[in-house]
Amino acid sequence: MKRQWFSYILSVLTILPLSFLCLEHEKPSQSKLTDNTQFKPDWSVLNFGAQCDGKTDDTKAFRQALLQSQLTHPKHTGILHIPGSVCKISGTIEIPPHVVLQGEGRFSTVLFVDATEGTLLRIGGAGGSIKDLDIKYSHPPQKGIAIDAASTKPMLAQIINVMIENPYIGIDLSGNSIDVDHIRINGSSYIGVRIGHQTQHADTVDPRVTNSTIASTNTALAGMLIEDAGGLYLENNDVLYGKIGTYFSAGDNQQILWTFANNTVLADTSIDVGLRIDARYKNSIIKGLNFSNSWSSNIQNGPGIAQYNMNNSDESLFNFSNMRVFTVGQDAFHFQGSLVGLSLQNNVMCGNNKNSTSIYIGNNMKDYNISDNNLSYHCGGWNYNNSTGITILENSENGIIKYNNFSGIPFPINLKNKNMSKNLIFRDNIQK
Repeated sequence: MKRQWFSYILSVLTILPLSFLCLEHEKPSQSKLTDNTQFKPDWSVLNFGAQCDGKTDDTKAFRQALLQSQLTHPKHTGILHIPGSVCKISGTIEIPPHVVLQGEGRFSTVLFVDATEGTLLRIGGAGGSIKDLDIKYSHPPQKGIAIDAASTKPMLAQIINVMIENPYIGIDLSGNSIDVDHIRINGSSYIGVRIGHQTQHADTVDPRVTNSTIASTNTALAGMLIEDAGGLYLENNDVLYGKIGTYFSAGDNQQILWTFANNTVLADTSIDVGLRIDARYKNSIIKGLNFSNSWSSNIQNGPGIAQYNMNNSDESLFNFSNMRVFTVGQDAFHFQGSLVGLSLQNNVMCGNNKNSTSIYIGNNMKDYNISDNNLSYHCGGWNYNNSTGITILENSENGIIKYNNFSGIPFPINLKNKNMSKNLIFRDNIQK
């Protein structure tokens, strides 16, 4: 019996794993962290050979660091740190999805660009971001883009606390929910910020530009150019100089739908036009522009705020309230071409060209309301203003002009053709 029991135990031991017989068992390895919200690896470009001494070309080191981040953790947020020094760059740097290019602050981290054309930083995919650095060109480039957030149509990208000095185009935006905040662009020679250049049908969705200053050269096309956007939000910006301050210019099959601009300087000392709105093709659409508590000014050639529609495109529902339109070269507001639904309320127009009109209503204007505006000859510290309050051309319909201040204006209203202006109500305005 004992011999049978011993044989049974021996047979069991022969089938057990050897690890079971060890006196010290190896501890099981801990599972890898899989929570995306906690997994935030950090890198430094210095770990990949960057010198950041202002002399050595660090382009290759930046590319290797970003490539490694994409290969190692393609679905997690990573931060590539740049030291507070000068890093010399001579080519395009691609920022992968979910990677933040993080400096130590404007004036501290400087990307010194030794190139005369091409793109410097390109954001790819979702979640790529650029923060806290200065981009400085050694010479003003002949073409190219400092930050490209357009060609890959990224989403949820952020460009925050960045200075760009002397670019051709400062920032190019297309995609979905891109935030541009606390940006300073100095000396852009073509466009400071361009929105929707590479999309149609308002497919650049919910872009935001806030708390930023864009100062172009006097020969630049525009400080800000909007071509295609749905749900554009502008607030607390200052757009200076350039031929045009802010330019809404919808191209072929492009749409600009529902813009909200509040407490922002659309143009400050621009050369030709402060704010220009223009649907350039028959199939272009510009609809639902809302401007409030904002400013526009230009110094030489054109109107403060101008709307054009020479191709009879769909332009409708423009609202201007609590605007300040000062020291403009010609008309304060100039509307030329088909427009349905215009509201001008509680705006102030002062110090403008004596030989022009404060509000110019061109042909084919329908459903407009001009109320509670200050067009007086002496206001805002100036002792002059446009000599004509409101000029209305033929073929306008359904207009209301009431409660406006025309004090001191030699010609409060100028109807070019009384018989062609239908359903015009003019009442309770101040004229003395």
